[in-house]
Amino acid sequence: MGVSSSVLTEALYFGKTVKTLFKPVIPLSDVYSEESYASIYQDFVSPHFWADVLSSVTPSVSKSRIQFIDTKDKLRDMLGFYWNYKEVDKVEEIRSTAVMKKQPAMESPWSAP
Repeated sequence: MGVSSSVLTEALYFGKTVKTLFKPVIPLSDVYSEESYASIYQDFVSPHFWADVLSSVTPSVSKSRIQFIDTKDKLRDMLGFYWNYKEVDKVEEIRSTAVMKKQPAMESPWSAP
């Protein structure tokens, strides 16, 4: 049970029964409406997506679609938005461990000069 959390949505994928007290943070639906969201995955970084989105308000030229070889987590990578993701993604664990090893040690602001 929860007020409005993506954890409730995720719990369904693990076969858990959930009760949402308010409304989902992002209501998932296969039906398009003004209230629904659409998964665009990595398309937001491709010119074809923006040409299509903006075509009703400005002239645009049809562009080809750009796809990355590794399609995973482009927005997460751009924002460094990982929280504790390394606990579920071993590649991220390796990457973050390597990054931490390269960081210089920080001195405490309370240490004596």
